[in-house]
Amino acid sequence: MNQAYYVKLQGHKTLKYGGKQNYQHYLVLPKALCRIQDLETGQIFKLRLNEDGEIIFSRANRKPARTKMTYAEWIDRIKPKIPTQAPGKTYSQICDEAKIHHRSAPALWVRQAEHDIGLVREPDKGTHRVLWLRFAPQTSKSMPHVKEMKLTDPKYVEPQVTVK
Repeated sequence: MNQAYYVKLQGHKTLKYGGKQNYQHYLVLPKALCRIQDLETGQIFKLRLNEDGEIIFSRANRKPARTKMTYAEWIDRIKPKIPTQAPGKTYSQICDEAKIHHRSAPALWVRQAEHDIGLVREPDKGTHRVLWLRFAPQTSKSMPHVKEMKLTDPKYVEPQVTVK
């Protein structure tokens, strides 16, 4: 049974970025084909191109999982790429060298890296970019000082002395 079905590629407008209209593309399949092949809405397919340039669809059991990077993995990969002497490098240069696909560094990770590996971010006056440098990690003595307790703080309780 060699039947031919025609499929339509449609573009739907999505968000506008910088004055440019973007589109999301959809393949519209005929109902008869969906019924025969038992296709359902939301089903994941794998597309391949053969050497003749033909598209081959195959069902995927599940969508490929994307593993999330942890802070420890991130710091291990960027630490050797951050220079220890001026001039520093931008975050995107470091990511390119470390093969990290984060568009921007998570703020909490950056603050933690400032304490863990001595990360310093300095603006470059010539290019107006933020350059990253690494100095000796801060020790517990050079860590930011914790707020001192005051007499008015509720946790500070002076022992009461009763006179008889």
